[in-house]
Amino acid sequence: MYTAVVLAVALPLACLSGLAICFNHLVSRRNRTLAAWHGLEAELQRRYSLIPRLAETAKGYAAHEAEILERAALLRSRLAGGMGPDAGAELFQLAELGISSVMSRAEAYPALKADRQFEELAEELSHTESVVANARKYYNACVMHYDNSRQRFPGVLVARLFRGSFPTLPYLQPLGERGGQPTPAS
Repeated sequence: MYTAVVLAVALPLACLSGLAICFNHLVSRRNRTLAAWHGLEAELQRRYSLIPRLAETAKGYAAHEAEILERAALLRSRLAGGMGPDAGAELFQLAELGISSVMSRAEAYPALKADRQFEELAEELSHTESVVANARKYYNACVMHYDNSRQRFPGVLVARLFRGSFPTLPYLQPLGERGGQPTPAS
Protein backbone atom coordinates (compact mmCIF):
# COMPACT_ATOMS: atom_id res chain seq x y z
CA MET A 1 0.00 0.00 0.00
CA TYR A 2 2.87 2.38 0.81
CA THR A 3 4.33 1.77 -2.68
CA ALA A 4 1.00 2.56 -4.31
CA VAL A 5 0.78 5.89 -2.45
CA VAL A 6 4.35 6.80 -3.41
CA LEU A 7 3.63 5.93 -7.07
CA ALA A 8 0.34 7.85 -6.98
CA VAL A 9 2.24 10.96 -5.85
CA ALA A 10 5.55 10.50 -7.71
CA LEU A 11 4.14 9.66 -11.15
CA PRO A 12 1.99 12.81 -11.55
CA LEU A 13 4.79 14.88 -10.05
CA ALA A 14 7.26 13.45 -12.60
CA CYS A 15 4.81 14.15 -15.44
CA LEU A 16 4.28 17.73 -14.29
CA SER A 17 8.04 18.22 -13.96
CA GLY A 18 8.57 16.92 -17.50
CA LEU A 19 5.81 19.21 -18.78
CA ALA A 20 7.39 22.22 -17.02
CA ILE A 21 10.85 21.42 -18.39
CA CYS A 22 9.54 21.04 -21.92
CA PHE A 23 7.44 24.22 -21.65
CA ASN A 24 10.43 26.19 -20.37
CA HIS A 25 12.60 24.86 -23.22
CA LEU A 26 10.02 26.00 -25.79
CA VAL A 27 9.74 29.42 -24.12
CA SER A 28 13.53 29.75 -24.21
CA ARG A 29 13.65 28.88 -27.94
CA ARG A 30 10.76 31.24 -28.74
CA ASN A 31 12.37 34.10 -26.80
CA ARG A 32 15.76 33.52 -28.43
CA THR A 33 14.07 33.65 -31.84
CA LEU A 34 12.24 36.86 -30.98
CA ALA A 35 15.48 38.38 -29.67
CA ALA A 36 17.15 37.46 -32.97
CA TRP A 37 14.26 39.15 -34.77
CA HIS A 38 14.74 42.34 -32.73
CA GLY A 39 18.45 42.35 -33.59
CA LEU A 40 17.56 41.96 -37.25
CA GLU A 41 14.91 44.66 -36.92
CA ALA A 42 17.52 47.14 -35.64
CA GLU A 43 19.68 46.49 -38.69
CA LEU A 44 16.65 46.77 -40.98
CA GLN A 45 15.90 50.20 -39.50
CA ARG A 46 19.41 51.26 -40.41
CA ARG A 47 18.93 49.87 -43.90
CA TYR A 48 15.56 51.63 -44.31
CA SER A 49 17.11 54.96 -43.32
CA LEU A 50 19.63 54.59 -46.15
CA ILE A 51 17.00 54.23 -48.89
CA PRO A 52 15.77 57.86 -48.84
CA ARG A 53 19.33 59.16 -48.56
CA LEU A 54 20.34 57.13 -51.62
CA ALA A 55 17.26 58.25 -53.52
CA GLU A 56 17.88 61.88 -52.58
CA THR A 57 21.46 61.64 -53.82
CA ALA A 58 20.24 60.11 -57.07
CA LYS A 59 17.55 62.78 -57.46
CA GLY A 60 19.53 64.87 -59.90
CA TYR A 61 20.29 61.88 -62.10
CA ALA A 62 17.20 59.68 -62.20
CA ALA A 63 13.69 60.69 -63.16
CA HIS A 64 11.87 58.03 -61.12
CA GLU A 65 13.25 58.81 -57.64
CA ALA A 66 9.85 60.06 -56.37
CA GLU A 67 8.54 56.48 -56.41
CA ILE A 68 11.54 55.30 -54.40
CA LEU A 69 11.15 58.14 -51.87
CA GLU A 70 7.45 57.30 -51.44
CA ARG A 71 8.27 53.64 -50.90
CA ALA A 72 11.00 54.55 -48.40
CA ALA A 73 8.63 56.86 -46.51
CA LEU A 74 6.06 54.05 -46.35
CA LEU A 75 8.68 51.61 -45.04
CA ARG A 76 9.92 54.01 -42.40
CA SER A 77 6.41 54.94 -41.21
CA ARG A 78 5.42 51.27 -40.92
CA LEU A 79 8.65 50.48 -39.12
CA ALA A 80 8.22 53.34 -36.62
CA GLY A 81 5.32 51.56 -34.93
CA GLY A 82 7.39 48.43 -34.27
CA MET A 83 6.58 45.07 -35.78
CA GLY A 84 6.80 41.38 -35.30
CA PRO A 85 8.37 38.80 -37.57
CA ASP A 86 5.24 38.36 -39.74
CA ALA A 87 4.89 42.06 -40.62
CA GLY A 88 8.66 42.40 -40.72
CA ALA A 89 8.95 39.71 -43.38
CA GLU A 90 6.85 41.86 -45.71
CA LEU A 91 8.87 45.00 -44.97
CA PHE A 92 12.10 43.04 -45.40
CA GLN A 93 11.06 42.20 -48.94
CA LEU A 94 9.85 45.72 -49.78
CA ALA A 95 13.15 47.22 -48.63
CA GLU A 96 15.12 44.80 -50.79
CA LEU A 97 13.05 45.82 -53.80
CA GLY A 98 13.62 49.52 -53.05
CA ILE A 99 17.35 49.16 -52.60
CA SER A 100 17.78 47.03 -55.71
CA SER A 101 15.74 49.61 -57.63
CA VAL A 102 18.01 52.49 -56.52
CA MET A 103 21.17 50.53 -57.24
CA SER A 104 19.98 49.37 -60.67
CA ARG A 105 19.13 52.94 -61.61
CA ALA A 106 22.57 54.05 -60.49
CA GLU A 107 24.09 51.65 -63.02
CA ALA A 108 22.45 53.68 -65.81
CA TYR A 109 24.12 56.92 -64.65
CA PRO A 110 27.95 56.76 -64.58
CA ALA A 111 28.14 60.30 -63.17
CA LEU A 112 25.99 59.19 -60.23
CA LYS A 113 28.25 56.21 -59.56
CA ALA A 114 31.20 58.63 -59.51
CA ASP A 115 29.45 60.97 -57.03
CA ARG A 116 31.37 60.89 -53.72
CA GLN A 117 28.29 61.06 -51.48
CA PHE A 118 26.57 58.31 -53.45
CA GLU A 119 29.72 56.20 -53.28
CA GLU A 120 29.90 56.61 -49.48
CA LEU A 121 26.21 55.74 -49.11
CA ALA A 122 26.61 52.73 -51.38
CA GLU A 123 29.56 51.55 -49.27
CA GLU A 124 27.57 52.04 -46.07
CA LEU A 125 24.68 50.16 -47.66
CA SER A 126 27.00 47.33 -48.66
CA HIS A 127 28.23 47.02 -45.07
CA THR A 128 24.66 47.19 -43.75
CA GLU A 129 23.59 44.50 -46.22
CA SER A 130 26.33 42.21 -44.87
CA VAL A 131 25.19 42.81 -41.30
CA VAL A 132 21.54 42.25 -42.30
CA ALA A 133 22.46 39.02 -44.09
CA ASN A 134 24.25 37.71 -41.00
CA ALA A 135 21.38 38.76 -38.72
CA ARG A 136 18.91 37.09 -41.12
CA LYS A 137 20.93 33.86 -41.07
CA TYR A 138 21.02 33.89 -37.26
CA TYR A 139 17.28 34.61 -37.10
CA ASN A 140 16.52 31.78 -39.55
CA ALA A 141 18.71 29.39 -37.51
CA CYS A 142 16.79 30.38 -34.36
CA VAL A 143 13.48 29.79 -36.17
CA MET A 144 14.71 26.36 -37.28
CA HIS A 145 15.68 25.36 -33.71
CA TYR A 146 12.39 26.74 -32.39
CA ASP A 147 10.41 24.81 -35.04
CA ASN A 148 12.37 21.64 -34.30
CA SER A 149 11.58 22.00 -30.60
CA ARG A 150 7.89 22.61 -31.37
CA GLN A 151 7.61 19.66 -33.76
CA ARG A 152 9.50 16.95 -31.84
CA PHE A 153 8.13 14.84 -29.04
CA PRO A 154 7.34 15.88 -26.28
CA GLY A 155 7.47 19.52 -27.46
CA VAL A 156 4.69 18.91 -29.96
CA LEU A 157 2.37 17.91 -27.10
CA VAL A 158 3.26 20.98 -25.06
CA ALA A 159 2.98 23.29 -28.10
CA ARG A 160 -0.50 21.92 -28.84
CA LEU A 161 -1.52 22.16 -25.20
CA PHE A 162 -0.46 25.83 -25.11
CA ARG A 163 -1.41 26.71 -28.73
CA GLY A 164 -1.34 30.51 -28.49
CA SER A 165 2.01 30.57 -26.72
CA PHE A 166 4.08 29.01 -29.52
CA PRO A 167 3.11 30.47 -32.92
CA THR A 168 4.72 29.57 -36.22
CA LEU A 169 7.34 32.18 -37.13
CA PRO A 170 8.35 32.98 -40.73
CA TYR A 171 11.73 32.33 -42.30
CA LEU A 172 13.29 35.17 -44.29
CA GLN A 173 15.05 34.71 -47.62
CA PRO A 174 16.90 37.35 -49.60
CA LEU A 175 15.30 38.54 -52.82
CA GLY A 176 17.85 36.80 -55.05
CA GLU A 177 16.95 33.37 -53.67
CA ARG A 178 13.23 33.88 -54.38
CA GLY A 179 13.69 34.42 -58.08
CA GLY A 180 12.46 38.01 -57.74
CA GLN A 181 9.26 37.04 -55.94
CA PRO A 182 8.71 38.92 -52.64
CA THR A 183 7.41 36.06 -50.49
CA PRO A 184 8.65 34.74 -47.14
CA ALA A 185 10.27 31.33 -47.06
CA SER A 186 8.11 28.44 -45.91
